[in-house]
Amino acid sequence: MLPALALLATLLPLALAQYGDSGSSPTSTKSSSPAVSSGDPGVHIVEVGNGGTKFTPDTLNVIVGEHVEFRFSPQNHSVVQSSFEEPCVPKDQGVFSGFQPVQSGVGTQGWTLRINDTSSIWLYCSQGKHCQNGMSMVINPIPNKNNIAAYKLASANTTSSSPAIIQGGRLGPLSGSSPSSSSSSSASTPTGAGVRGVALGDAGRFILAIGVLAAASML
Repeated sequence: MLPALALLATLLPLALAQYGDSGSSPTSTKSSSPAVSSGDPGVHIVEVGNGGTKFTPDTLNVIVGEHVEFRFSPQNHSVVQSSFEEPCVPKDQGVFSGFQPVQSGVGTQGWTLRINDTSSIWLYCSQGKHCQNGMSMVINPIPNKNNIAAYKLASANTTSSSPAIIQGGRLGPLSGSSPSSSSSSSASTPTGAGVRGVALGDAGRFILAIGVLAAASML
């Protein structure tokens, strides 16, 4: 009997260690983050139509490789590129966000433009007479040459139009937010699965202990 008990004392801890708890904590996976993340110093935010027919700010200096994210407010605005010489008139191959209707607050979709060179980019809203009323801005103006005040003055007696094709930027969730169909937070295995794993692990150890006892009693 004593040899059997000694064998039991040796086998039982080893068996429990080998077939330990199978109900470990649920694993977590990270979903992909937005193309432009909040807090990125390379992202410049421009409010479109917040507080009236205006871009805020209306002048930006942006380094090559950085992004400008346009956030839209009511009612329905756009971002169109023109030249300084022809305000409120679309530039050939220029950028166009399309019209972005918003009922209240700030729209959930932003339009992000990547800056690829240091050329001046003159932009306006092509909705109604918004451009004629001063809704325009510039990215990387040339110092001591053209400025947004001169552009707005020249646009007062023009007629606005919109390009036929949306191009030049990316429409998507605001930086720092994710689509409603997915989340940037960790996604875990369902709790029920984890609980079942723990139960099976305890049962397995109990059955294993009984088997070891039975084997020892036969020695």
